[in-house]
Amino acid sequence: MSHLDPVFWLIQVERIGFLGQGDVSAGWALAVVWGLAAPLTAWSAAMFATGRLNP
Repeated sequence: MSHLDPVFWLIQVERIGFLGQGDVSAGWALAVVWGLAAPLTAWSAAMFATGRLNP
């Protein structure tokens, strides 16, 4: 169940970076983090472009 939590994947990337090991493989953890970051970045850019979110 914890694999559905995005924070789990962020912590795994940090554990792999600091300790060299984690509960999942480094490639899988990075893929999930990048997979979450890409649509959120696009959504944020769209919000700024349309003026619905002012800096």
